[in-house]
Amino acid sequence: MHFYKRFLILFIIVQTFLLANKNTVVTGDVNYYYMQRLNNQSLVNIPFRMLNLNVMHQNNNFDVNGNFALEYRNRKDTDFMEDSDPSDINPVLRELYLTYFLDNGEISLGKKIYTWGSVDENSPIDILNAHDNYYLLIGTTERKLGSYSISFDYYVNNGTMKISGIYAPMHNATRYPINDDEYEFGLPTTINKNQIIEIEDPAEMGFSIQQSFNRGEITFSHYRAYDRVPSLSGFNQYSKIYFNEFAEGGAAWAADGGTSDKPYIDTILNYDLTETTNIGSVLLFDDFTIRFDYAMFKSRDEADMDYYLNRECSEINLYALGGVCHYAGSFNPSEESFVIGAKDQTSDNIDPETLDFITGDRYAYPIRERAEYTQQTFQIELPLADDYQINMQYFKYEFNRKNYFYDDPLVNEDGTPSDLNLENVPLPDYCDPNDVITCLLPYGQYNPGMGAPFAILSSETMFISLEKTLLDNDLKLTLSTLMDLDKGFGELASFEADYNMGNGLNAIIGLTKVIGDDEVENYVFNDMEDFSNLRFEIKYNF
Repeated sequence: MHFYKRFLILFIIVQTFLLANKNTVVTGDVNYYYMQRLNNQSLVNIPFRMLNLNVMHQNNNFDVNGNFALEYRNRKDTDFMEDSDPSDINPVLRELYLTYFLDNGEISLGKKIYTWGSVDENSPIDILNAHDNYYLLIGTTERKLGSYSISFDYYVNNGTMKISGIYAPMHNATRYPINDDEYEFGLPTTINKNQIIEIEDPAEMGFSIQQSFNRGEITFSHYRAYDRVPSLSGFNQYSKIYFNEFAEGGAAWAADGGTSDKPYIDTILNYDLTETTNIGSVLLFDDFTIRFDYAMFKSRDEADMDYYLNRECSEINLYALGGVCHYAGSFNPSEESFVIGAKDQTSDNIDPETLDFITGDRYAYPIRERAEYTQQTFQIELPLADDYQINMQYFKYEFNRKNYFYDDPLVNEDGTPSDLNLENVPLPDYCDPNDVITCLLPYGQYNPGMGAPFAILSSETMFISLEKTLLDNDLKLTLSTLMDLDKGFGELASFEADYNMGNGLNAIIGLTKVIGDDEVENYVFNDMEDFSNLRFEIKYNF
């Protein structure tokens, strides 16, 4: 962490307290958190936010809102063998935005966390912000990453209708644990950033219309953005170009066709463009409340052959093969270089200045996938007698196989096998190198890059929560379970007791048990069983 970032956060915090007046409101919490695994009582060493600080300053029609956090992660006893920096706290600017209030609306500019959708949790519509997967199981707002954007809310029909719009100029991607043995929600394989095709026009935009009535509200919305996580886009097969001093007629450039036991294959990924059309509603009845969200997604990989031919190889699969990755117009004649191969790999076909092949079909294999899918969440809130409340939520993800298309890189247009050989390419464990469809459809289904956060756990789930308050509402007991209704009998069961000790101090104890299913292979609940934990928390709210 650079010094200037620490100084900026500290400066803002100090100035907030020194200059605070009646127009400035400061709230937040200090949180001490301990979590241990049930199987061996070891510490679950993942990040958590030790300090959250919310600042709001009002001046006539302007508001300034900030959300700052200090993220803590315990240093391991072996960390100082690799790094002498004693820091274990990372300052994070989660939100900082300006709001200007109009007569019938408001305009906001800056880094902001948004909430779309009608259900409380796991909404497929609430996609304006990317997620932080370290906080996937913590809560709706806690898992979101702020988006740099400009937005507006405008009210018509005496305030019963709200029209909203948002424009975010930058692409927002999910934060995943990188090679972290402490946490199970990482990526299935190591990704080099150079493998990902850069988005030319990353802007995100959307709008929503919300109509309120006596017994609830209904919302229609549309959003256009690039997926929060990269997906497989295709492959480039490289050839090794070298200087042949013994060629006929004098020295010349020659090519190794990449036909050895280790072909020079580079795996390419891309953020698919996804558009979603949504509808949500809240219905209020005398004794219960119904909420639902429904979203229709259309996703496509925009990378065509030009993206592949103009790429510099990422080197992720080339380190063990010798030579260096070729950069057009700059090379060392004494070194071997890799360039995208061609069907005509003669020395006469090599440009001596760029080392690229001049003519002929190239060994580039874009997949160009196009997909459609839907997600829906249905929720019931039912207050009961004696301060009980039960909440139930059903989630369903459906993939439209009829509208799924892709170009198989292992098959030519005429139906004959292509020259691509993936046997030595590091792909995820579930990928069969002889069947690329298994990479695109892991566990038999398309892997969505946008939508409800719990879709990575299962395509169909039921969540049930039972709450009970005691001691004049100072003690809240919550028993909940998330059950898989799709592939197996996986379950995430949790019990939590939250006691209000007064003066803003809360003591929390929680128990989470993850149950897998040994009869199901490649099952996410089996991978999560070691995450079963007991946690203790002391939180001071101010």
